[in-house]
Amino acid sequence: MNVQRRGFLSAIAWSSIGAWVAHKAHGSELLRRLWPQQAFAADHLQTALTQLYGPHKPENSEQIRLEIPELAEDGAVVPVTVSTTLPGVESIALLAEKNPTPLLAEFILTEGLEPFVSTHVKLAASCLVLAVVRAQGQSYSTQRMVKVMVGGCG
Repeated sequence: MNVQRRGFLSAIAWSSIGAWVAHKAHGSELLRRLWPQQAFAADHLQTALTQLYGPHKPENSEQIRLEIPELAEDGAVVPVTVSTTLPGVESIALLAEKNPTPLLAEFILTEGLEPFVSTHVKLAASCLVLAVVRAQGQSYSTQRMVKVMVGGCG
């Protein structure tokens, strides 16, 4: 076994031990915060928003920039980019109003990271796409209408 392979396997072993210790120390609360299972399983937009942010509706904000095509030729692969100038960003979530499961993604950001995400999403049909940013304990959002020509979730 060469030195690089041994170092790689050692790093994996120590990472696994660290994850196990963190899980035991913080229990299922850590897992629940990192993986909002009920929000991802929600079948309506409002249910997903409530699971993520509680009963308070996110406030509209001009400080969030949502870049997504107004016309998506293929709903199976729609590029989306979200950035914000809000201070103290904790997370960025993407939701699609008419998807079978509206919560597309949630990105947890730690201090020091630039509040910017770029990915591709799958849209079932023409619908509103929301970007919700949690910053300093408050939720803010912006939305865009996207017309899907073909493909998608269905």
